[in-house]
Amino acid sequence: MVSAIVAIFLVALFIRLQTNFKQKLLLGIDSPYYLQSTEYLLNNWPSLPDKAPPLVFNVLAGLHVLSSPFDLSLMTSLKIGSALVSAIVVFAVYFMVIQLTKNRVTAVVAAFLVAFTHANVRISQDLWKNALAVSLTPLSVFFFWRGMETGKKINLLMAGVSFGAVALTHELTAGALGIAYLSYIGFLIGRRQQLPWLEIQAVAITFLVAMCTGGIYFLDKRGSARGRWSRFAIFWGGTPASNRDLW
Repeated sequence: MVSAIVAIFLVALFIRLQTNFKQKLLLGIDSPYYLQSTEYLLNNWPSLPDKAPPLVFNVLAGLHVLSSPFDLSLMTSLKIGSALVSAIVVFAVYFMVIQLTKNRVTAVVAAFLVAFTHANVRISQDLWKNALAVSLTPLSVFFFWRGMETGKKINLLMAGVSFGAVALTHELTAGALGIAYLSYIGFLIGRRQQLPWLEIQAVAITFLVAMCTGGIYFLDKRGSARGRWSRFAIFWGGTPASNRDLW
């Protein structure tokens, strides 16, 4: 099964690399943004030119630094990096599904379907923050479920760290993961007709660690998370800030 997963990963990576290198320039409408931000980070680390979640830019910059012995251009490094952060979802999904189902065949099939679904290939070409966030999300679920089964708190801590990493990559993906955890608690309440205190404690630990890992980034200079979300100020009666303030 290990060889099957490695083969799926290599084929998925090859397809993404082949697509990326068909064109001289980077693919996607957002690619100039990623190119400019990564270049800025390389010259001004750890600062970014905006307030976007920083993890994907640090990963891409790190890959470029590691490729320096090969004298690759930044554009070439980004083509490789964008393919890589998307293709690694194969391993994350495999570990998550095998933890949930204890069935290796099911896990391999799930990894195959995720690797070659159109949406996943699409985000590797343009929405690189989404691609990395989607690759990291299954790891949080994997560690959370492992912690529930083994009772070892270290797994819940790792689930929280993974959750925080998702938040440092893409806010909406982190929000969806948070809703999934809360929905899990809601499902258990409805099924058991009582509060599942053990699971509530596990989710609370995961959320707390995630907040310590990634939540602090979303505090603005005044120590309030509200500034990071000021583009939604219309919903609480405020005036949205300028694009410079938002990003």
